[in-house]
Amino acid sequence: METKNETAKIIALQSEIVARKDCFNNFGKYKYRTAEGILADVKPVANKYGFYIKLSDNLELLGQHLVLKATAELLNAQGVVVLTSTACALHAPEKKGMDLAQLSGATSSYARKYALCGLFGIDDAEQDLDALAAHGKNNNKQAQQNNQRQQAYSVVTAEQAQILQEMIDAAGADIQRFLAAYQCNSLGSFNAAYYDDAIAKLKTKLG
Repeated sequence: METKNETAKIIALQSEIVARKDCFNNFGKYKYRTAEGILADVKPVANKYGFYIKLSDNLELLGQHLVLKATAELLNAQGVVVLTSTACALHAPEKKGMDLAQLSGATSSYARKYALCGLFGIDDAEQDLDALAAHGKNNNKQAQQNNQRQQAYSVVTAEQAQILQEMIDAAGADIQRFLAAYQCNSLGSFNAAYYDDAIAKLKTKLG
């Protein structure tokens, strides 16, 4: 339970925080934040006001899906929790190019990033995948109406497909939901007309 004095400190703390987008993806040409980068920017300010940060993870079964729930806590000098934020990420059973330890680490980092954003009021401007899916479906419907006489469409280049794959992996997005949003079976058959829209949505998700 936070006191009035601690509330004032938290307000001041949040107003001082500048969480940089400290990483850059060469394929997609975009900057993004990481949990590690946020911590590096936040810790000195939190310590200045007499607080420290504690992070923890917990695996939970949601239906048939394994979900990793990250908890970020702000504690005062007496070790009392004054603020808490949680965020969840789906723990995929496998991902190409990653062993289980790497996959768990990546999932933890992704969930912790958003727990920290919630804890310190960092607006990561994320567009959830449900909104992405709805937008993609609307675009597809409009495209079908405008191009109903066309029997084929142009697909993305191999390089563009690789960029999409890199960004999807970096964002921790579910590729099957992503493909379903744009009504295609694979990135190799992704409609080039929706490439810019997909890149913009993924950049927004990455923050």
